[in-house]
Amino acid sequence: MGGTLSYNKTELKSICLLWLITSALSCNKVSMTDLESSQTNTLSVPPDTSYVQASCNTINKQRRTVDYNFPKPNYTCEWDKNGNLNKKNDYFQARIEQTRDLVMEPNVILCDIKFNFDTQTFLYDDHFIFTFNDAVIASSYNFSDKLNSEYGLLRYDWSKLAGMYWDKEKEGVYCASGGNCGFPKHDIAGTIQMSYPSLLFQKLMAENLNRKAHQLKFISIGDNDEQDCEHSNIDFQIVVEYVNK
Repeated sequence: MGGTLSYNKTELKSICLLWLITSALSCNKVSMTDLESSQTNTLSVPPDTSYVQASCNTINKQRRTVDYNFPKPNYTCEWDKNGNLNKKNDYFQARIEQTRDLVMEPNVILCDIKFNFDTQTFLYDDHFIFTFNDAVIASSYNFSDKLNSEYGLLRYDWSKLAGMYWDKEKEGVYCASGGNCGFPKHDIAGTIQMSYPSLLFQKLMAENLNRKAHQLKFISIGDNDEQDCEHSNIDFQIVVEYVNK
């Protein structure tokens, strides 16, 4: 009972070698797992919206109504200028960008945005992207295989789209996650409708709580025709809900 274990030198060397190999493998496995976990979290975790949501969940929300207009350009794509490429059939070669600012007072937290498009004829050639703070909230084409995605929101970057092939199978009505959008196909007149859950804008607000200047952008894209990058006049109104910090 309770005797003492004894090993010769050869056995001791074998035991030590086995222990060293096992320890090394265990350390490598832990390091690799931690690294992969860290990288995944960095890319996929959205900003913490708890403060924004708590702030917006009050009875003190204020509202502001703002009118906007993206006028008909009345000119074609500016080929070979400002990052645009030369004409090429069935490739996204050039775009026209129109930007409108939404400037809030300091110490304001944006809680929600409601869009109201007047009954109007909407026509575009060839495709378009609508963004808020460079997050794609609506588009007439699925750009998900080209644009970076952050927690489910595509981020507009023309340098990633210039020169890409125009796959007709990817045309359609594309709306930011949780949204409800409606608009016609390219070269066909119709109406616009866009609505989104408040959490979408609260996520974007949580990216930078000190941000007071927000931006809406309409990008019209073409391949090679003289009428490309044109669109009809777009009048719309937004109702902004916000709170003071």
